[in-house]
Formats: sequence, C-alpha cells, structure tokens
Amino acid sequence: MKIGIDKGHCIVGVDTGAQGCGKKEELLTREVGNLVCELLKSKGHEVVDCTIDRASSNLESLSLRVNKANDSDCDVFLSIHFNASDGDGHGTEVYVYDTKDITNKIGTKICLDFEKLGYRNRGVKVNKELYVIKHTCMPAMLVECCFIDNKYDMENYNPMVFAEAIVNGLV
Repeated sequence: MKIGIDKGHCIVGVDTGAQGCGKKEELLTREVGNLVCELLKSKGHEVVDCTIDRASSNLESLSLRVNKANDSDCDVFLSIHFNASDGDGHGTEVYVYDTKDITNKIGTKICLDFEKLGYRNRGVKVNKELYVIKHTCMPAMLVECCFIDNKYDMENYNPMVFAEAIVNGLV
C-alpha cells in the first residue's frame, strides 16, 4: 500500500502548531511521524512524506501537502497532529471527510489503540472543512494524537507507542 504521511505544521514561519506543557506541536508531529514512516517501511509499505517544513502562508502549507499526496497517487493519506484546548481537553480523535470509506475503520482502530494506552477515545468525527482531508483525492484522515496542553496526556506521551498505535490502525 502507498501511504501519504503528513507530519502536521511547519517548523518555521507560518503554520506552526499548538504549544503546551513545554512542547511544540510541529516538533512532536515529526517525532511521531518519523517513527510511523519507519514502521510502515519495515512492514513493506511505500511511504510518501507529504510534510512541509516552511511555507509563506497557511494555504501554501496545506496545498503543498495535498499536492504531494495527490501527485504521488497515494492509496490513503494520514495527517498527524496534537490537539489543544484550555488544558482540560483529553484524548484522541480522528477526523475524516466521510465515514463511508476505509478511513472510518482505520480511525476507529487508531482511537481504540490509543484508548488501550489510557487516552480518552473521542472517536471518529466527520469534518468536511479540514483542508488536507477535503482536497486529497484518496481516503484521508487527520489524527489528533492527544492534547498538547493537557498534563496527563503529555506525561504519558511516548512517540514510539503512539507510532505503533497509528501503524496498527493503518495496516
């Protein structure tokens, strides 16, 4: 299977991610995402890295990610993120464009695997406005691993365990 992996947000410039508990989302997405890519490759899957590290606008960042996935004719696309709230949000959720394709099953499995790790299962949610899942030509999802500004979530953060949960859901 050819899988597009987007490690959400840019490292510099615009479109940097959320911050909380002394962590930066754009760094955590790469930490988890790099491990996801390695694990998928070790299982014989082709991985297309759709990550963008620098962009001059949010739209440029998002469209470049989508274009990489679409130009590579990926079978499925997954964007890795960390959620944020006021510190009270807790758990994992997966956004999909439509529950009628394979992303609903994959997202459900990812949420269940994170639940086994002690994270609240916030479930699979439809969102037709998220750019990266709206404009990709293949089944696509956006995973919010946990809340970057929640003390419990971040105390239990383990990039390898997160990557394994994501890969287990994907394959």
